[in-house]
Amino acid sequence: MKTYEKPLVMVNNDLAEGVYAASGASSNYVLTRDYAGDSYNMYEDYWITFTDLPSSNVKNQISVNLQVSGATVSKACMLTHESGDAYGSGNTVTVNLNGWTNRVQIRIYCDKHDFTIR
Repeated sequence: MKTYEKPLVMVNNDLAEGVYAASGASSNYVLTRDYAGDSYNMYEDYWITFTDLPSSNVKNQISVNLQVSGATVSKACMLTHESGDAYGSGNTVTVNLNGWTNRVQIRIYCDKHDFTIR
């Protein structure tokens, strides 16, 4: 006959439940150009969707570096109201997402309006 052991419940408030902290682990994203710029507006707007992150109910944290070719980046910013930021210079744009979605919109300012991102 086995003896009964009372279960022990432990609380640990330092656990990050509900946070998906991929932080660079994901390279699965889709870039969709939303605005292509023109000779007067030297920027382009893009939506970035991280396809392997949850789209809601989980706070996502991820950072990705995008390479720009065909133009020089002067700055970048996030247009959506999610937590995080975007910045860029030279030929690199860094996007840091810290929010309850898997999709953000960014604006990239360059010296030319027709460039490619990978």
